[in-house]
Amino acid sequence: LERSSLDALTLREREILSLVQQGKTNREIAAQLFVSEFTVKAHVSNILEKTGCAKRSELANLSR
Repeated sequence: LERSSLDALTLREREILSLVQQGKTNREIAAQLFVSEFTVKAHVSNILEKTGCAKRSELANLSR
């Protein structure tokens, strides 16, 4: 993974990535950030696309 792909993440996407890496579910993230699960799902999809990861579990292994 290139560092530039992580640099392309917005502040909110980085925040959500951190929570995903902590093992939180979309529901838990939504509750913590006071947004809908749909919004979290959209952010996770954007993170996957920007990082080139195929699935959520790969995000957990990214450099923190």
